Amino acid sequence: MKVQTTAWQQTTLERINRTAGQENEQQDKQIEDIKEKMEEAQKSFSALPNQTSPTSGNNKIKASVPDDNVAQLASELANCHTKLDVQQVSGKAARALASLRMSGALSEGKDKEKIAQIIRRMQKLIKRARTKLKNLTKEEDLERRQKRAEEKKREQEARTLQNELRNKRNKRHKDEWDYARKEAAHGNQSNAADNILPGSQSQSALSTPPAAEISAPVTAEAAVAVEAAAPVSLDVTV
Repeated sequence: MKVQTTAWQQTTLERINRTAGQENEQQDKQIEDIKEKMEEAQKSFSALPNQTSPTSGNNKIKASVPDDNVAQLASELANCHTKLDVQQVSGKAARALASLRMSGALSEGKDKEKIAQIIRRMQKLIKRARTKLKNLTKEEDLERRQKRAEEKKREQEARTLQNELRNKRNKRHKDEWDYARKEAAHGNQSNAADNILPGSQSQSALSTPPAAEISAPVTAEAAVAVEAAAPVSLDVTV
């Protein structure tokens, strides 16, 4: 009985050793295959033309100047009627600013200076978006107070609040469209300096808002007309 047990144990150990040896051989083969593939990939990469060597001092990474879309965003911001609209434009501006900063870090010379100017303008636009959010909040408060006065039949107070609200909105519209017009002019001057022909896609994008937005000339009168078409039931005139 002991002889049979010993023979069985030896047979089992031999099987385990054979299995382990086969697994080790398979693992060694896999490792060799991976090494061969890595060597082939390295050879293929080194054979490609115009590759930048990590130790090369002559080849440098160069980033292109991003599109100057400050004027377009300024026009979209002027067309915003709700705080949600303003937040969406602010989000676009924040993403554009991140891209500009990345490109600026990789640029040199005139390109770096140009990107720095666009960054400053984009930061100003984001600041104006925050200001517009505060102004819209104040206007909403005035509108609620006006409605409460109307419900309580306080006509004189309601008219006073209505006039105050109209004046604030008119002033805000004029300021927003003046800013949008200024940015559009700045974009046109930048395009002319870069020898961009009139009517090109870049100039059109800077000087006019997208088709999905409200189409209106950059004037205070047009801004008032746009606001009059909004859901707010107030008489908005200059």
